[in-house]
Amino acid sequence: METSHNERQEKIPSTEDYQKQIEQLQQNLSENEKERNALSERLSEVELELRKTIDEHESTMSQYESLLEARDTLGEQAPLHSAER
Repeated sequence: METSHNERQEKIPSTEDYQKQIEQLQQNLSENEKERNALSERLSEVELELRKTIDEHESTMSQYESLLEARDTLGEQAPLHSAER
């Protein structure tokens, strides 16, 4: 009976075991929070880069449309100049 009592005691986690688990979980949580913060910071950087890219694209498209309008205007004026000569 002594052996079975000892076996039962070995299966029951001690306070020290729980403390080690708590410390490990706290360390994991801390590492996860650091990783989350780093990812959040990187996400902010990527969002800023995307916003800049979108703004540059809009500016480029606006310039392109202006050039097309100027080309069309010149194209319409060219036959008039030819007819005046």
